[in-house]
Formats: sequence, C-alpha cells, structure tokens
Amino acid sequence: MSNSPAPKLSLKKAFLSILLSVIIVSGSCFGGLIYYNQLKDNRRNDPKNQIVAVVQTSPDSEGLKTAYLIELLELSIDTPNNLYAFNSKEALKRLQSSPVIKEAKINKIHPGTIWVDYSLRKPVAILGDYSNTMIDREGIPFPKSFFTPKKLPEIFLGRLEEESSEDTGAEKKFTWGTPINGKRLRLVFALLDFFNHNCNDGITHLERIDVSKAFSLSYGQRQIVLMLEDSCEKEINGKPHLCIYPRMLRLDSDTYEEQLQCYLALRTYLYKNESPPSNVTPESIYQANTMIIDLRISDLAFMHSI
Repeated sequence: MSNSPAPKLSLKKAFLSILLSVIIVSGSCFGGLIYYNQLKDNRRNDPKNQIVAVVQTSPDSEGLKTAYLIELLELSIDTPNNLYAFNSKEALKRLQSSPVIKEAKINKIHPGTIWVDYSLRKPVAILGDYSNTMIDREGIPFPKSFFTPKKLPEIFLGRLEEESSEDTGAEKKFTWGTPINGKRLRLVFALLDFFNHNCNDGITHLERIDVSKAFSLSYGQRQIVLMLEDSCEKEINGKPHLCIYPRMLRLDSDTYEEQLQCYLALRTYLYKNESPPSNVTPESIYQANTMIIDLRISDLAFMHSI
C-alpha cells in the first residue's frame, strides 16, 4: 500500500483558517465579557442589593456608635449604596484610620448587610498635655470622648520627642493615632508598672505623673512629680470614717524605684501617726491637706503640708 503525501493547505487557506479561529475565540470572550458586565450592572441596579444595615461585633464592653461606623464607611441614607459596588478594601482602610480602632475586619453579607468586627484601644492614662486625649500601652493617643469616664492617672510628658533624636530634643507634631515615642513615655510606663505591681492593696491611688522635667539639664529642676491619694478607714469618736491623704512625691529620674520603696515604708509610719481631727461629722469624709514629700536625696524625706 503506497503512502501518498497528505494534501497541503495553501498559505492563503491556512491564514483564513487561523483568522477564523481567532474571530470565533475573540467573539466568545467578548460575548462573555458583555454578559459579565451586564450581570454586574443588573446586580448594582437591583434594589434588593442596596446596603440597608451595618452590623457590628467587638470583644470590648464599650462599643462604638453605629452612626460613627457608618460615617467612617462613607455610607449614606440619602444616597443608597449597593453591596456589589461597595469597596471593602477601601472601607477597611477608613476603619483603620480611626485612632480609637486597634484592629478591624469587614465583610459583606448578602443581600444588603455590612458586618464590621473590631477591637478598641485600651487606655492606660489620660494625656494631660492635650485636651480630650487618652493613651494606650503602645503610646497611641486617641480621643477620650469615645469612652465612658474612667479612673485613670493623668500624665504630663512636656515637649514631645522623636525616638530617633531624643538627645537633640527634636519636636514632634502631635496627632491622634500617631505613636508617641521617647524616654519620657518609657519612664511613665515604668512608673505605672511599679504601682500596678506594688500598690494594688487599694490604699494608694496614683492620680498624676509629671515627667516633663525628669531629664532637665538643670539638676535643681530635674524631678518626677507624682500625685497620690492614700485612703483608709479610721475610727473617730467610735465610728469608722473614710480618710483621704493627698501626697505629692518628688523623685529623681535615676533612682525613683528605690525612692518609691522608701515611700511605701514611710506610708506605714504615716498611717499610724496621722490622726484626723475629732470634730469630723459622722456623714463626712475627712480629707487632709496635701503633703509634699521630697525623696530625691538618698535616705532622707523632706515633708511639709500645704
């Protein structure tokens, strides 16, 4: 049986065959694209897909108002937003731009709900250098107005410092959500840790920390100032009374821990020897005058009341 050669297509027929294949494939893709865009348009124009609710979840006992989240998400009742036209990535960026939100997730729930899960920053102190401002352990300042009033110490840092240029004392512009760095804030956190670990007996309450002059070039001005309140029950005329003793401590920034240990020992002596006047009425709370205690010189405590 002879092997006859396969007929060869002419160059013209081969070109037409390839062109026809390209047209068929391109037409199919184009048709699919038109159908997909039409489907998207139908979804975006379908009233059933309008965003009608924002649902929020959070592990925090205090949540944000839904109206605030709607504002962050740039949603509007007057201008309906379609779920399919809603950009989740951009919305997440807007949530994360809020100084009070630490972490956030966002999802779409069909047919018309946005689900927001977030956690809030945990305030550890009130930043007294600026109005309406709290700060968390990461050094992030944020507005106080989002939280119910809390019994937190007030801190004063003085001039803000750049972490990278503390020695030069370069100024840093304050903005909510931007971390504050520097040795003053690290000193504040060390003081907070000391009181959390050593003064959790309910007697001594830390009211204020002022480290604005903790690293002053002048030794005479260099100091940490703490405002405390020691409270205890004492018997007056045979009846128990709550007695409050305000203290102002002046400490050295290098040996403050040793000086605070000295104060805790001194506190026991003061508790035994400070007596409220006998004319305190049974209904009243006795509050003594503020006592200034300067502990900056080792093994000495200079005390006077104001």
